[in-house]
Amino acid sequence: KVVGSGADLVLESFNRTVEEGAQYSYAQFIGRHIRELVDPLHRDQVLAKYRECVESRKPQHLDEELSMQGGVHHLATTLIPIISPEGDVVRVVAV
Repeated sequence: KVVGSGADLVLESFNRTVEEGAQYSYAQFIGRHIRELVDPLHRDQVLAKYRECVESRKPQHLDEELSMQGGVHHLATTLIPIISPEGDVVRVVAV
C-alpha cells in the first residue's frame, strides 16, 4: 500500500515475497518514498501512473521489468485508489 500524493507517495506495506529478491529488507522499504525505490530509468513512468490513479480516482495498469535475483522479471501491476467517505484518495493498493 502506498500513502500520500504526488511526489510524496510513501510505501506503507507490501508483499513480503518481494523482499527475497530486493536489495532492501522489509523494514528498510517501509516509509520510503516510491521515487527512491523505483529504477531511475522507469521512475517518471511509474510515478506518472500513481499520479494518474490518484487524480482520476480510477485503477491504472502498470507493466514493469525489475532486476531481481540476477535476472529480469516482468511485473504486471494494477494500481487501485482507495477513496475515503469524504472523497479523498487515502492510499493506493498495487496488486
